Formats: sequence, C-alpha cells, structure tokens
Amino acid sequence: MDEPVFTPEFTREYEIICPVGSGGMARVYKARQRSLERIVAVKVLSPLAFTEEDSRARFDLERKLSSQIKHDNIVALLSFGDLAGTPYLVFEFIDGMSLRELLNRRNRLPVQQALRIARDIAAGLAAAHAVKIVHRDLKPDNVLMDIKGVAKISDFGLARSIRPNKQSQLTKEGIILGTPGYLAPEVIRGEPATPGSDMFAMGVLLYEMITGSLPHAGSSDRELLMRYVREEIRPLSASGVEVPEALEQLTALLLKRDPAARPGSATRVGQALRQIQEDPSRPLPTELGAPQQRTSAPAKTVAATVTIQAPPRRLKTIKVTRRTAVRALAGLAAAVLLLALSIG
Repeated sequence: MDEPVFTPEFTREYEIICPVGSGGMARVYKARQRSLERIVAVKVLSPLAFTEEDSRARFDLERKLSSQIKHDNIVALLSFGDLAGTPYLVFEFIDGMSLRELLNRRNRLPVQQALRIARDIAAGLAAAHAVKIVHRDLKPDNVLMDIKGVAKISDFGLARSIRPNKQSQLTKEGIILGTPGYLAPEVIRGEPATPGSDMFAMGVLLYEMITGSLPHAGSSDRELLMRYVREEIRPLSASGVEVPEALEQLTALLLKRDPAARPGSATRVGQALRQIQEDPSRPLPTELGAPQQRTSAPAKTVAATVTIQAPPRRLKTIKVTRRTAVRALAGLAAAVLLLALSIG
C-alpha cells in the first residue's frame, strides 16, 4: 500500500514514529502528539481506498460513531483531520498487544484471565449498545490489551447505528460484513446485525480464550459459515477444559443460534461473569436465559454478496453457487455468497 503524504500542517502537530498495522482500507501509525506530549495512534485512509466512495463513507462513519462512545473499555477517538483531502483519525495508543497476539502466544488462557477479559469486553459492548451502536466485527484482532491487562474494543470501521431512522447505514441489502468464525448465524443468513449479533461474537471470543479454538471448524470459509448456521455449538466441557457449570451455561447462551434466546444485555452478562469469578459454584441468574424479543427482520432469500474479513489463517476468495448454498443451508441464506477480504 502506498504511503500517505503527511502535510506540513500535520507534521507540526504529529511526529510519525513507525507503522503499527495496515489493512485494505487504512494504515495505522504510532505517533507523538507534540502539543500534548503524548503517544497516539493515527489511522489514515489508504490512497487506494480513498478512490472508493464506500470506503470514504465508511471511514467517515467510523469517526462519527467512535466519537459517540466514551468508555474505559473502548479505544478512545481523540481527534481527526485530513492530509490534503485524505482523512485520518487519531486514537489513544494502546501500549500492549491484541487478544489475537496473546492467544497466538498462549493458545488458550486460564479461566480467571479469560473471565476478566470477557468482563472488559462486555462493559465495552454495553457502552456501545447504550448509544445504539453495533460493532459487527468483534474478534481477537479488535480487542487490545494494555500493559495493565485491561481489554479495550477497537476498530468501529464496520459498525452501524441502530437508531430509528438513522441515516448512517452503508451496507446494502444482501451485503454481509464481518469475519468468518465470529459472524452470528442470523447475519450469515442475511439479517441485519443487532446487539445480539455482538453478543454471539463475544461468546465466540469467550469460547476461544478458554479452549484455544473456535466453536466450529471448517476446511473452508464456506464450510465454516454453513456449520454456524446449521449446527449447535459443542459445549466447553467437550474440549477437555474444566470450567464452572455456570460458565458453560453462559457460553452456551451467548452462542445460541436463535438471537432471541441469547442474553439481551451486555451489562447483565458482565455481572454474570463477575459472579462466576467470585463464586464459581453459584448458579447462573435465571433471567439471563429468558427469551428476548426478536429485533432482527426475518431472513430473505436474496442474491447476496458477502464481503467478509477472512481471519489471518485463511485469506482467499470463495464463491458459493445457488445450488451449493441451497443444499447446505436447506433453503436458507443467499443465492450467491462471495467472500472477499475487506479489512477496515
């Protein structure tokens, strides 16, 4: 990806130290903000993405949505601007590692550590959901750990507002954004993402932290997606890891295929996680398993292009024909699924 041109106005305020990450839409740099003498992260829209109207609009939406959330478990947006027309965002710099890096080093985490991280994630999601924002791409890469071990949710590049009549929706009907392995079944079927979809992704993270693997495996992204729609999740205990019964029950609730059967409040999930930390033998609060009112629209059978962020272990483009999709999903989901790398 071409390097952005940092203007004199920008360099008077920010000194670029080094690049720290990049994707299809943007590059992130570690920088020093001169006026406040602090280290920050600068996210710059890539020149290639700048030529795409959808990428520019999504980058601008990330700015608007990120500015609405103020919470210790959300990476804070500090400022924004443009480099001769190319937009950039300035975030707090997290001096630590991503949850992905932590899992790569340790494979799986001790139960108490996983519970602590999951509580932070639940608190961050509660803050986002309180202002009617759905993250839509919760995964280990987008959870950053600071040097104190506090987890913060990052990258609202695929987020959407669910406020009534809110004119901030960029995803067209039949387009699915997210990462295979962390997408909720209803999203794979083409329904709109809701807070319940984020709760499912959180359940996947909890499962992965404890077992070292995703709830389902597949030889391809297509097979993985099909399994999430068609098959129930294996219980935590089937992985051979000893966990409290309440934790097994909570994870199973978060990973329910029916979004109406999942816990409806990230705050309550955080409270349940704390209870499990403090008293593992205490039963899970019964209200967590109460059916929630369905907020997703019924699935439609449509021709769909599925733009998906593939996980690091598998980066490729796959096309699923109508015949394959119908056979695998028994009439559910889209007629055409196209998986394409789309990193925001």
